[in-house]
Parts: sequence; C-alpha cells; structure tokens
Amino acid sequence: MAERITVVTENRNLRTLPFTPSEDHLTTGSQWKEWLEGIEREFRYFRISDPEDKKDAMIIYGGKEISRLEKSTPDPIDRRMDVYEKLKKKLNDYFAPKKNKHYTRYVFLKMRPINGESTVVYATRLRERAADCEFENQDDRILEHIIQTTDNEFLIKKTIKRNWTLDQMLQEVHQLEDTTLQIHDMRDIHTASRAG
Repeated sequence: MAERITVVTENRNLRTLPFTPSEDHLTTGSQWKEWLEGIEREFRYFRISDPEDKKDAMIIYGGKEISRLEKSTPDPIDRRMDVYEKLKKKLNDYFAPKKNKHYTRYVFLKMRPINGESTVVYATRLRERAADCEFENQDDRILEHIIQTTDNEFLIKKTIKRNWTLDQMLQEVHQLEDTTLQIHDMRDIHTASRAG
C-alpha cells in the first residue's frame, strides 16, 4: 500500500500594500509610521512572531524601496537586536523625520477648523498633531487652541465659565453638535412633508 503524504502550509497572506515614499520627506515620515503600524498589526493577527519571518515579510510586502534599503544601509551595531529589529531600526532611521518640536508646534498653531468639521473631529486632528509637540500638558494646549480658533462663542463662554477640561468640553460639544444635527434633520423632514 502506498503511503500518502500530506503537506500542510500556513495561509498567511498579508494585505499590506508596498510602501511608497512620498516626495516630501516630512509626509514620508508619517506615511512610514502608519505603514509600519499596519504591517505589525498583521504580524500580530496572523501570529507571525519569528524575527526571520517578520524580516522576510517586511522585505517581500514592503516593495522595492524597502528591499533596496535592506541591502544598501548598514546594520545597527547593537548585537542584542534580532534581524527584524535591525531592519526596522534601519528603516526608521531612514524614513522617520528628525523631530523638531519648534516646527511641529508651528504646524500645530497654524491649524484651523475645516469648514463643516465638527469640533470633536477638529480636536482629534489637533491631538494627532500635538503628539509630536512635546507639550507639558497636551490636553490644555489643545483646549486653548480650540478656544482661540473656534467660531462657537457659546462654547467658548461655557468652557471658560465652567473651567472645563478638554474631555468635559468635548463631551458637551459632542452632545450639542449631535442635537443641532438632529434638529436640522427634523426640520428637513418637516419641510419635505409639507412640500409633498
């Protein structure tokens, strides 16, 4: 009787697209950070933990630029790092912009609400930008910036009068903006039913 051989393979098809650096070095840094977070999330999901496998996956799924940099840039000297950590450090050193708190604060201070944007979404954008600003109290700086840049005088007065924290203000404004949208929606339905 002939022996039957069964080959079991793991199906770990990552969905990560190749990393394509931007022309703008500052934009490339944030794109790299997002791409790296994405592939590392997939490593966790697919339970890829072996450093060699992670390194190979990063080179295979990362595209030509990562493959080129893996070959052309020197390895970090730290012998305690595994092969994946070495590759990750090389790529971080290459793609991540050097932090300059003065520049990131300048960009933060220039931010304004986008027309039609909710205050909660605006605060989220501010929080993302403030992460690199090295503020002593990030929430206070975001709250101050919202007070200085919003057109909602009612919100400004209430925030100052009640001495709210950022979270308290966002909770109130979220409820206020939702209620305003619901009222507009009810008026639109009422107007449509009268016209029809």
